[in-house]
Parts: sequence; structure tokens; C-alpha cells
Amino acid sequence: MLAFDRRDRFEPARGALRPWLLGIATNLVARHRHKEARRYRVLARLGPVPVVEGHENRVVTAATAQPYLAVALASLNGGERDVLLLLALGQLSYLEIAQALGISLGTVGSRLSRARAKIHALTDKETPHA
Repeated sequence: MLAFDRRDRFEPARGALRPWLLGIATNLVARHRHKEARRYRVLARLGPVPVVEGHENRVVTAATAQPYLAVALASLNGGERDVLLLLALGQLSYLEIAQALGISLGTVGSRLSRARAKIHALTDKETPHA
């Protein structure tokens, strides 16, 4: 929709259509990631909020119930957060995540490993041990 609305800005003399469209998509994804990280930081400070059913709201519910989880999610870089959420919420396999993100299986594994390590490090500090 955005590309269609901006079609008058496309200049064929400057390059092909595909890179122009991918540039728009990349900017939209970057904006979304920035807003998502900011949302998790805010949730970590706010505490419980009303829950609305939905895919993304399962993360919000967990993050508000345990604010350190929101802090942990905000600490992840975009790639780590994408892999973790596709695995946890999307219930995708490593292969499906690799295909969805256009990355190798090894990259999926290493991003997930780093994400888990960061979350464990932060949650271990916050959770009381018996």
C-alpha cells in the first residue's frame, strides 16, 4: 500500500523497481523493530495492563506479568528477537525460521542461542531462587 501511494516518487533512471520496493520494506521493518523494542521497555516500567486476545498480546501478557521479561526482550537485537518470537509464538521449526528470514540454519541456531543466554542472564538476576 505504501509503495503504491508513493509510486509517483519512483524514478526508473535511478535504478530498478525491486531495490526501491525492498528499500521501502526494509525501512518499514526497521521502524517496526524500533517501536517493538520501545514497547517492551515501556512495559517493563508500567507493570500489568489489560490483556486483549491476539498473537502479539501473548508476549505482552507475559512481559507485563513479569517485567524482567520485557527488559530481556528489549535487550535482544532485532534478529535475535525475530528468531525467538518466530520459534515461541509462531511455533516455526528452525528450517521454517531460516526460510522466513532468509538466513541459514546456523544463523538461526546462533541467534537463538544468544537470545536464550541474554534472557537467562537477566531472568536469573530477577527471579527468586528457593
